[in-house]
Amino acid sequence: VTKLTEEDASDDIADESGGLPEQSGTAPVAYAVAVPLISGTPSSESRASAPCPLVEITAPMTLAAGYQLDIELDGVNYKCQVPTGGVEAGQKFNVKAFDLESTAALPMDRWRDDLCDCCRFGCCHPVICLGFWCNPVLLAQVMTRLKLNWNGEAGNKGNTFKVIVGVWIAFILVRWVLGLGINYGNAQILQTVIFYLDIAFFIFIIVLAVRTRSYLRARSNIPERNCAGCEDCCCVFWCSCCTLTQMARHTYDFDKYQAVCCNSTGIASGVAEIV
Repeated sequence: VTKLTEEDASDDIADESGGLPEQSGTAPVAYAVAVPLISGTPSSESRASAPCPLVEITAPMTLAAGYQLDIELDGVNYKCQVPTGGVEAGQKFNVKAFDLESTAALPMDRWRDDLCDCCRFGCCHPVICLGFWCNPVLLAQVMTRLKLNWNGEAGNKGNTFKVIVGVWIAFILVRWVLGLGINYGNAQILQTVIFYLDIAFFIFIIVLAVRTRSYLRARSNIPERNCAGCEDCCCVFWCSCCTLTQMARHTYDFDKYQAVCCNSTGIASGVAEIV
């Protein structure tokens, strides 16, 4: 039986757990017994502060990366996800347990579906509609789900959705005003300004999408299949709609969760947190 604290486990979590989430605040204390159905007794205070208690587990058998192992903590059924690289029988590893009712695990080592499965849930599904007509909104939703900030850095989602959508709306309004100004003189200057404004916004979205896809691949341990070293850039540049919708489908299973268009995550209220 091993008791873990944030100080003891934070380095191991960062090195071993790959796609598992980062914990904000004080980590809960948990106990784990090295048996196939692992028992633990996290304090009620810890359970209230975070849905994903830290545990140390001795693998009951050799398990592949991404395998979801059933565990029991304080009489509640949890699962934990085997970290990148897998584990051997008897090997100890530190992970965060998650409750299937309040969390959703990302697939490991592969995309949930293919790049061109855009219409998998129908042509009027919110994901495909946003990806085709309002892809900055879809990108902002995916980044918010992954707890990325507005420039694509992990750890604190902050106001990611509001910032990116706000920049997009501001871009549209400024471009519209400049377009009206063309009719009242200085057309050449205004057309040049519009051109460079378009380029700046295009680069902004491309950079964010590339950083988000790269982060998502690393978190899910997904190798590049083509264009080694620049697959993320190529996918985003040549087919941003397909790329963004694939990331949206990867982060949540829409066979299980209801998608919506107009909120910060693109998922109905009460949705499980991603782990």
